[in-house]
Amino acid sequence: MSRLGPLLFALLLWLPLVIVRDAWPVDETRYAEIALGMEESGEWWVPRFDHAWYAEKPPLFFWAIAGVSKAGVPIDRAPMAVSLLASLLTLALLPTIARACGLAEGGARRGAFLFATAPLVAIYAQAGYLDPLLTCAITAATACALARTTRPREERGARLGLALLEGVALAAALLTKGPVALLFAAALRLGAAAAARDDRADRGAATPRAPGRVERLDLVVGAVAVALALAWCWKARAVAGSDYVDELLFGQLERRVAGTESKHHRFAGYAVLIAIVGTLPWSVLALGALPRVGRGAWRPPPRLAALAGGALVPTVVIALLPTQQPHYVLPAMPLFALLAGELLARPPRRIAVRVAATAGVVVGAALVAAAVALRVGGATERLIEREIAAQLEGDGALAVVLAATGVALMGVVAWPAGAGGANVGVRAVAGGAALFLMLPLLLPRVERFVAANELLEAPALREAARIAAPSALRSSLRLTTRLPRIDELGRHPWGPRLRDERGRLVVIWEDERAERGLLDGVAVVAHGWVRGRRVIALQATP
Repeated sequence: MSRLGPLLFALLLWLPLVIVRDAWPVDETRYAEIALGMEESGEWWVPRFDHAWYAEKPPLFFWAIAGVSKAGVPIDRAPMAVSLLASLLTLALLPTIARACGLAEGGARRGAFLFATAPLVAIYAQAGYLDPLLTCAITAATACALARTTRPREERGARLGLALLEGVALAAALLTKGPVALLFAAALRLGAAAAARDDRADRGAATPRAPGRVERLDLVVGAVAVALALAWCWKARAVAGSDYVDELLFGQLERRVAGTESKHHRFAGYAVLIAIVGTLPWSVLALGALPRVGRGAWRPPPRLAALAGGALVPTVVIALLPTQQPHYVLPAMPLFALLAGELLARPPRRIAVRVAATAGVVVGAALVAAAVALRVGGATERLIEREIAAQLEGDGALAVVLAATGVALMGVVAWPAGAGGANVGVRAVAGGAALFLMLPLLLPRVERFVAANELLEAPALREAARIAAPSALRSSLRLTTRLPRIDELGRHPWGPRLRDERGRLVVIWEDERAERGLLDGVAVVAHGWVRGRRVIALQATP
């Protein structure tokens, strides 16, 4: 399978989103600031945030951001660039996994295009989060494991080399997001073990054993991964103390499993729903191509067993946890894509095709309705803040883009099949491309209400020597002003700061001013939007 076609296609879809927007608070700006702090302080072993040790994530993602920044990418876009590069490398690894599993050329190609156009993948491929880098590391480890276990035992040198590479890739995953990486590595072996019994039961058959099965070389893999991870832990403990390492290794894991982080609470099965919705319409078509349920149908064939385990087991485990996020299932998406590509070698059932087509029509009609709503005064005020609605309603280009995309999407679905009609897979690719090519035209018009760009352009903000701001804004302000410290602002104590420190500038949510009124001798020196909320900057007048 050629890597170039899917890679160029994915680059066409993902790159414009990295170019047209800046980092968004809270996460992207925070990650960029942590990497910038590493560069400026020279402390590379342990990440810091706001002059304190950052015990939420290991350092590899921040090292990657700093490296991309040193290569010339602006620091505010570096987190997105890392995600883009990691996603492209993940896509480039899919042919290696497909060959190791003996997948047909057509199924592997479908899986690659599915990965490129899956909404969940495309969204995070241009978002400055850790999970695309984690996905890349886990996919690299998976490719090494499958390639190693399908090589003849006589090739000891090549097998040992692949085991060492797998250990390094698994260590990279551990240094990106911690022990959760081990779940995906174990799931691969569990899937292969489910098919290994069938292989042993029929010893007279020439069927090869399942790729990804447990081998003695797995001990080498584990030793390399754990040794590299513990080496960093030892250094981090020397720099930041044992409490930092304990919090990083066990604190977050305990909170996720126990569900004490209420902001991430989701209903049971949420991750499974995300995996299905995040790969529409492919997921519906692949489910429609599944064989009829019968005796032994739960057990996948040997060549697909590791893929099934690596995709399904982590998703189900995550779905049972009280705390879940959409990006938690992202590392399973490459294997989901290859499985779906293989399933679509057989025609999906008619009901699945109809459901996928209906989804395309509904989304297309919704885009056309949104375009009409933008041209009807007051029609969008029920959905979004009034001032934002007023500005969007005056944007005729936005309405044209939405309407054209909606019509194109419905046209792709309604185009007649037959000699001149495209098959279901080609239609799905075309529909995904239409949606994602719309985003570079849409996001710049929405970004001014999400990022703090308008506020940060104010001269008073750039020239301020002391700033107090809400936590959602501090990373953006530090990236722009390069002030060494910006104080965190609570909900109400900004009045005394303005009165007692005449040069201080305070940023607040505008609705707080409405609650308390404006103090005498205080002027509004800047306005802006952050995450859909109006913000203002206040300063005491001379």
